[in-house]
Amino acid sequence: MPSGYDSVELPGTAQGAASHLSLPRLELAAWIRRYAPSLADLYQAAVLLLYGAAVPGRVVLVCHAVREICNRLPGRVSGTATDGRCTRYLLAVHDDRTSYS
Repeated sequence: MPSGYDSVELPGTAQGAASHLSLPRLELAAWIRRYAPSLADLYQAAVLLLYGAAVPGRVVLVCHAVREICNRLPGRVSGTATDGRCTRYLLAVHDDRTSYS
């Protein structure tokens, strides 16, 4: 197993594309995944955007990912997570739609 800050190749990716996914970053992603799998995926995507090839809007996308992780992870770790704003919005939309049926 790699030690220190060696890079680790992810399955299905070329070594060059995954060279920025160091062991500490992969360990952090694994820790996040224990509490919130979707946030771990978001973290890894943000790292890929940040260190990968230039993509239009990548700074904004990374900022949104960081904000989402910061907003959601504390509640998941502490066990006080709510459904979140998106779920409440979708439920409100669903309630409005059923009242018109």
